Amino acid sequence: MGVETFDNDFRVNVYNKNFVLNSKNLKILSEKLYSVCLLIATKGQTKEMIKNDIQMGLKYFKAITINVFVNNGTKVERDDELVRWFVSDMKYLFNDERIEILIDNKDLGVFEQ
Repeated sequence: MGVETFDNDFRVNVYNKNFVLNSKNLKILSEKLYSVCLLIATKGQTKEMIKNDIQMGLKYFKAITINVFVNNGTKVERDDELVRWFVSDMKYLFNDERIEILIDNKDLGVFEQ
């Protein structure tokens, strides 16, 4: 499931998703889903937001997918500085078997809308 972020404000107002998560929803989802997908490295996100999303994902779910954003024709834009930070400073995550990292989601057939 594409949660994108655990930051409700960012999910609703930037990613334009129409759902809000709270601890009750997260508990229910974690009982029904094995994994969630997080979307990172978009303009407006911070390193702290990304770290928190990863912590929350691993707290509630057995696995997570981290999708590094690729520009796709929407108003959301990639933050290349966050990509560089993630690939260098968070590289230890690449060895965590609970985490799948998608550097270029076009490999999955996601293209410009």
